[in-house]
Amino acid sequence: MSQALREGRVHAVLLPGELPGPVWIGEGGTQLATDRGELQRWGVDEPIQERSDSALARAAAMTDAELWFTDSVADVAAVLRY
Repeated sequence: MSQALREGRVHAVLLPGELPGPVWIGEGGTQLATDRGELQRWGVDEPIQERSDSALARAAAMTDAELWFTDSVADVAAVLRY
């Protein structure tokens, strides 16, 4: 899902009641991943850890995606634009 967010393909991010642990982010609003090495492969020199809810909300806002809070999903999910 993080790649789809980076590419602007997410229509809506679905967040469960309990969020997963931290994610890795870069300076750009859509630079996020669950794996530090993935961001480094995308050109982020110094990824830092961030709360997943903050990082996902920022990425959703940067890509004009909707943000839905729901107990209907067990993990973070996405509805794709295409």
